[in-house]
Amino acid sequence: MTNNVSASFEDIWAREQQDVFFKRSVAMVVADTSFKSTMKAGDVLRRTYRSVEADETPEVYTRGTDMTVTDITDTAETLTIDRQFAKMFRVDDFDEIQSKHNVAAKYGADFGIIMQTQVDADVLGEVLN
Repeated sequence: MTNNVSASFEDIWAREQQDVFFKRSVAMVVADTSFKSTMKAGDVLRRTYRSVEADETPEVYTRGTDMTVTDITDTAETLTIDRQFAKMFRVDDFDEIQSKHNVAAKYGADFGIIMQTQVDADVLGEVLN
């Protein structure tokens, strides 16, 4: 018969939970958020831009001669704020008390990053449009 003293072995718990690696969000770096404080769900932002192309070249002008008139056109873009994201989870009071880690804060931070990733997808998808 073999010895079995595993019931006497001590469990060792790490002080911190293992990191979860998420994609890094870039939307807030590349997007214009200057209207953020004045907009809410359901609002539509309209913005015009000029038709000037970056690669246009000027004409060489000779006094007293005709020049070609360049047509100009303003174009409008719209952005409708019509999507809100949420993620709901529940942590029982007893689970929070018993846990060695701040469960609600850790999961809340993780789900916040997941929502940032969704915003990234929307912003970068519009860049392609």
